[in-house]
Amino acid sequence: MRRLVYVVTASLSAQQLLRGQLDYFRRMGFDVHLISGDDEFLVDIHQREGVAVHLVPMAREIDLKKDWASLMALKQKMRELKPDLVNASTPKGGMLGTLAAWLAGVPRRVYVIRGLRLETTNGLMRRILTFTEKLTCKKATVVVCNSPSLQAATLANGLMRRDHSRIIVSCNGVMVDRFLPKPELIEEAKAIRTRLGIPEDAYVVGFVGRFTKDKGINELVEAFETAKSQVPNLALFLVGRFEEGDPVPEETRKSIETNPSVYLAGYMKDTAPSYHVMDVLVLPSYREGFPNVPVEAGSAGKPSIVSDATGCVDAVVDEVTGLVVPVRDADALARAMVRLASDRALSEKLGQAAQERASREFPPEKVWKQLGDLYSEIW
Repeated sequence: MRRLVYVVTASLSAQQLLRGQLDYFRRMGFDVHLISGDDEFLVDIHQREGVAVHLVPMAREIDLKKDWASLMALKQKMRELKPDLVNASTPKGGMLGTLAAWLAGVPRRVYVIRGLRLETTNGLMRRILTFTEKLTCKKATVVVCNSPSLQAATLANGLMRRDHSRIIVSCNGVMVDRFLPKPELIEEAKAIRTRLGIPEDAYVVGFVGRFTKDKGINELVEAFETAKSQVPNLALFLVGRFEEGDPVPEETRKSIETNPSVYLAGYMKDTAPSYHVMDVLVLPSYREGFPNVPVEAGSAGKPSIVSDATGCVDAVVDEVTGLVVPVRDADALARAMVRLASDRALSEKLGQAAQERASREFPPEKVWKQLGDLYSEIW
């Protein structure tokens, strides 16, 4: 039986970005293993996907001493598991997993790029990240980019050759059925609104993700406050948690925690009901690979407002499934919020088109088959 090993930095990434994929390849006859840098969701993943799981600690931020220790531990784990193919993704897990597989002599190494952290860095940090990305791409058998704009950014930064890369949009697809407006989800959404005290007549702007500067949280809060002055019944609904890496400024955090029109749901293991709390999803991110949340929102029949950053532009069709605004432009973001809140018919029209696109273009089985074809090609 062919052994397929996945490597991610955090088990939360596997929980969200590999849902169903591990089980799919297990059912296709692979002996599937997952290596994660933490064990927060490993038990859940093992039970849901039916695959073997392993813990090899990895730090999310750059720490040369810890990173070297993780690389050596991963190399040892690779020698123990003797995989036929390794699929490594997420920034630290992708780099360390690919290099460890190469050092251990794993014959087939798929490096999945889900975003370029270097896009929002400068100086020494950018040079370090550029070097490590180039090295990782070089040691991979093939590099997979999860959106066309991400491949373009990767090539523009000279990280790889075009003939060494593939595009597989989203790299996991979206289980549209999970987010459709079913009665049970609608009831859960009502319960969330009641628990948080969101007014019934509010037009709810929603965000799902990590609370970090790169996600555009500063612009989101600034734009919301501007739009709120023009649309009094506007509410901001945030799903996620603050993170220490790339933290939002203290002033922005204080605004989130003290503004009575901002409703914090915290981390949600299942985000499906959250999309039925909101009227529009907003993702003003500075960089992405391919963000799934606009497609998940679309599956729920909700439009999205996104920045024109790498990855985001592939998740939304401007003026068809949502609105695209310039990155880091809080004023443009505010105008988009006001426009949809003031035109419910347009909001609903965009949401319906987003749902149709999600069902047509992002079924997981379609994406998994592309990955399977790639595995067969490099075998």
